[in-house]
Amino acid sequence: MTLRLSVLFFMGLTVLAGCRDRATTVEIVNRSSVEITNVTAKGPGFTQPVGTIPPGQTHQISVHPSGEASLQLEFDAQGKRHTSRPDGYFEGGGNYQVSATIAPDFSVKVETQIK
Repeated sequence: MTLRLSVLFFMGLTVLAGCRDRATTVEIVNRSSVEITNVTAKGPGFTQPVGTIPPGQTHQISVHPSGEASLQLEFDAQGKRHTSRPDGYFEGGGNYQVSATIAPDFSVKVETQIK
């Protein structure tokens, strides 16, 4: 009986660990007319460098938020540093689709949905 409980306990831990390690994919879309450089995505438990996104292009990254999260983008455009306010709601585990769109005025809109 004790062996059976131990096996079930460790199987449960393995399942939980596997769920925790699944990444959330974030799609970042540059709808502005200029190249966006030094892009960084931030949220609780992650800071992910993205790099450069040309105008009209999309870049995908994987993040591992710790618990409940929102997304904040920092980037350079036209010689100025832009920092968005945290926006959207998602959790770790890979169960959310997250999309952040940089508008022509460099504002950022984050949309999330459960897969």
